[in-house]
Amino acid sequence: MTSENRIPISGTDQKQHGFHRLGRDVRHGTLFLLGAQLASQLISFSLFAVLYRLMGPEPYGFLGMCLPLILILRSMSTLGLDVVTVQRPQKSHDEINIFFWLLQVGGLVSAAVVAGCGLLVTRFGGSPAAGWVFIAMSGTVLLFPLSVQHQALLERELKFKPLVMARLTAQSVGGILAIVTALLGHHVGALIVQQYVELLVLAALVWTFESWRPGWPRHISKVARIVPFGIYWSLSSFVLGLSQQLDKILLVLLAGASPAGLAMVGMYTQAFQLMLKPIHLVNAPVLRVMLPALSRAVHERTLYQAFLTMFYRMVSLTLLPCGVGLFLVSEDLILAVGGSAWMEAGKILKLLAPAVLVQGYFNMVAGIFASVGRFDRLFAGAVVVTSCILLSFVVGAYWGLNSDSVTTGPALGLATSYSLALIATVVPYTLFSWRTAGVRARPILSGILRPLAAACLMGVVVHFLQEEVEFLGSLPAVARLALLVGVGASFYTFLVVRDIKSLWVGFVEARDYVSDTSRSSPTGAQSDR
Repeated sequence: MTSENRIPISGTDQKQHGFHRLGRDVRHGTLFLLGAQLASQLISFSLFAVLYRLMGPEPYGFLGMCLPLILILRSMSTLGLDVVTVQRPQKSHDEINIFFWLLQVGGLVSAAVVAGCGLLVTRFGGSPAAGWVFIAMSGTVLLFPLSVQHQALLERELKFKPLVMARLTAQSVGGILAIVTALLGHHVGALIVQQYVELLVLAALVWTFESWRPGWPRHISKVARIVPFGIYWSLSSFVLGLSQQLDKILLVLLAGASPAGLAMVGMYTQAFQLMLKPIHLVNAPVLRVMLPALSRAVHERTLYQAFLTMFYRMVSLTLLPCGVGLFLVSEDLILAVGGSAWMEAGKILKLLAPAVLVQGYFNMVAGIFASVGRFDRLFAGAVVVTSCILLSFVVGAYWGLNSDSVTTGPALGLATSYSLALIATVVPYTLFSWRTAGVRARPILSGILRPLAAACLMGVVVHFLQEEVEFLGSLPAVARLALLVGVGASFYTFLVVRDIKSLWVGFVEARDYVSDTSRSSPTGAQSDR
């Protein structure tokens, strides 16, 4: 393995053994989750393609009216207790039990808020159908906390295989039943069914895979010291949620009153979801491993630095080419997945694509703050960053309203402002987290520069093919997309093959380490073999 990818260990023999195994568990878990997340995204794209063509954008517009509020409330309702469960390995049954019941209370309150908003929209908003969608979706907010604590326990113990199995199964079953419901003619209902089924199946499976069971809450005073962390995390989640969702809320207010505007809301929200696909592909598995790994290595500064450098290399190697590539092939991607009815979404996706370059780094910051227990600084940074992003939304909305189209204009303005604001704020936000954690910037930046240069060169090659190879224009969108992605991915892989090999060596070492029968660790890590 190259020196930049090697995990340095120091200390006593017992400590060396524990951290050496933690390092291998982390590499193994991260690479396994990257593969599993790829499978998840392939399933998701397949389901998207079928549902997009069956229903068109308007049903997604109805869903897009209530999802921003639901997503903000979901993240707030956890109170940061899932993060605390992962971040602090030693937890008593009583503490975990109280966390579980607090999560349920948060879900109940959030569900009541969503249902109340639905009643207001039905009575005063002039759109009874949209109000009933709010009310129907409120139950998903109640179901969401049922699986949160069990997922956190599986993540804390690095038991990724059953967790991935549960998520893939839930996603597949929910998507299939949504397609069946759409074929029966219930288009908005299909999207609601998909949400309920995914959450129910996920809860049932993680409760099967994780043996912990809640009891009657006792000794509530034991978690009093956690309350400040939960408050800071909830406030940070709310503030950062605004930065991710206010653009959709503004678009609903500006353009959602007409059928054409409702369709544009559907296009914007789904273009945003497609933009997030490569980010979720990489960030989701990395962040699930990153928080427990960094939390356990927080008192070993060399190990902490090495872990963080490795995580940034993984994110850079995969997200940077995705951002460049998505910008170049966004319109072909929309045509291939949704057909001509979704063509306007291609322009929106193109403007959102630059955000892929930095959104992954942006998402990692919360994990860095959480690993060192500085939720107060996370909140402070979130307030500053979100203020900048919200200001950019105001500018983007104003520009859009003064454009030629009252429906397309605001969507394009908001997409542009989101990408530019994220690019402008990610550097100071990230440096603030590195300084808080006490890590050096140079090793991390050196791991980013090579993939960045390779991604830019890949973009030049793909753009040359688009502009200079005439026969590509006559190909169907699916064939053109496959050809461009294939050439771009092959060229990029050739440029970074050394970096990919170094990560593969880490995976092989982790696989060979299965023969180690010792499962004890001074850091509290447990491998999932």
